[in-house]
Amino acid sequence: MTGQLRASPAAIDGDNGLLLALESGQLGTWRYAVVDRAFLLSERARELLGTPGAAPSLAEFLMLVHPDHRRDVAYAFERIDA
Repeated sequence: MTGQLRASPAAIDGDNGLLLALESGQLGTWRYAVVDRAFLLSERARELLGTPGAAPSLAEFLMLVHPDHRRDVAYAFERIDA
């Protein structure tokens, strides 16, 4: 087992574990600020989604969702904003 694969329990706990998993998987994160009706994307999420600069609007975000799921995701956001 290489040193990169070994992790102490402390490194896996809490935020450290999340950051390790995100970096290892080369993943990005996003969240929706309900009050502001705005998306907050990590730098990596912006890279992956091809949305440099300003965060996408809801309409732009929905275009990033797979067509098979777009209606359900749009409905979920409608319920949030209701």
